[in-house]
Amino acid sequence: MDQHTVLLSASQSNNGLVSRDEDYYQSNKWKVYYDGTVEYYETYNLSGRTSTVTWELTDEQFNKLIELLQGSFFNYTEDYESACDGDTWHYTYYNLEGEKLHSYNGYNYSVQVLLDISEILDSDKRD
Repeated sequence: MDQHTVLLSASQSNNGLVSRDEDYYQSNKWKVYYDGTVEYYETYNLSGRTSTVTWELTDEQFNKLIELLQGSFFNYTEDYESACDGDTWHYTYYNLEGEKLHSYNGYNYSVQVLLDISEILDSDKRD
């Protein structure tokens, strides 16, 4: 079985007040594969998409991500009620056959499993 199958796709979108004449951040997107590879890029209003950056999760990060996705992640489906602007998230978890197992759309404020997933996604060395 191909281990370079998507495990998790995630995106974070800016829903704040912005001027469409400025080159503001719109969204960032991740794809995490079963082999531990992460692909990441950002999109800006005027300049468009940045180039894709890839890295490998550590074994510890990968195992923690699997634990989170197979655990309490299934308790959350949608939350657009908890805030009026800011960053919204979309997470989709897939099995090795590429079938969607679960997804979440909305805010991740105060939801520890979602905060933990986003922390793993944002733990690379892009700087």
